[in-house]
Order: sequence, then C-alpha cells, then structure tokens
Amino acid sequence: WHYFTLVYCKDYVAKYTDGVLVAYVAYNDTSDIELHKSDSKLEMYFYNADAVDEIRISNEARTPDEIAEYYKAAKEIIQ
Repeated sequence: WHYFTLVYCKDYVAKYTDGVLVAYVAYNDTSDIELHKSDSKLEMYFYNADAVDEIRISNEARTPDEIAEYYKAAKEIIQ
C-alpha cells in the first residue's frame, strides 16, 4: 500500500510518496499545466486501475504536515 499526493498551487507543484516530499517544482507561469477535460468530466488514466482504491480532489492545497498526518492515520487503519 502506498499513498501518493500531488499538490498544485499557484506557485508550485509538489509530489509526495507515503507522506514524504519527493519532488518540488516552483512555477511563475503555470500556462503549461492543464488537466485533460472532456465533456466536463475529468479523465484520469492509470496503468492498473484495479490497484487504485481511492482518489480525492480538493480545492485547498494541503500542507506537508497535513499530508504526513493523513498518511500516518490511514496506514494505522489499514494495517
């Protein structure tokens, strides 16, 4: 079980794996970032869709502490 998080904010994009920051890119111009949209539906593609248990989309950027705490709490429940 792994917990992947992407945080897109107006100034940066951050990627976390299991509550730990693994990549960070600062942006001044986000014109090259877009979500693929079709018929007003967000489309997501996965290599193995059976392996995806849950997807959450929020209108708030989570802090590193919030991401780490959620991962720890979810891991305790799952194990």
